[in-house]
Amino acid sequence: MFREALEVLRNRMEFDTPGPDGSERPLAEEAIKKYNSHPAVQRIDAEKIDIMWQYFRPFERNDTQRIVRKQDLKALEDIIEGRLDLMQKEYQPIIEAMSRKKDKSHRHAFAQKLLEMPSAERQEYLKMLAEKQQAEKKRLDARLEEMKLLDNEFKKQAEYEEQKETKK
Repeated sequence: MFREALEVLRNRMEFDTPGPDGSERPLAEEAIKKYNSHPAVQRIDAEKIDIMWQYFRPFERNDTQRIVRKQDLKALEDIIEGRLDLMQKEYQPIIEAMSRKKDKSHRHAFAQKLLEMPSAERQEYLKMLAEKQQAEKKRLDARLEEMKLLDNEFKKQAEYEEQKETKK
């Protein structure tokens, strides 16, 4: 029985753990076949074999292990999951300077393209931009009026509900 357990563990180690250089072991395919056809694997529940593997598997060598503080690991998890604000105060001036430079470079490229246009085309383009801005402003103003009307209706409805409750 002990020999069977050793055979099962050896076969599983052969296909489950990577080789010394990190690649798949050369006899992994053969080990899978041996493992699946082994009488002990057929006889014992998979859960029990997993527990046996958990406790009697080969351990990692000390020279390949890394010791990490829990606090550092938690900080890394926060960064990866996006919960940590990387914009610390000490980096804020650099980030602001980069964003200003980015904005200026974008504006500079737009201005350069605008200056390269022929005069008539440039005037037409600027006129079209002004019309779009006016249309957008009108649309937003109309939407604001709709929202105000809805807000007034909700207020009236709330007052009506309050009056109804006070009468009861």
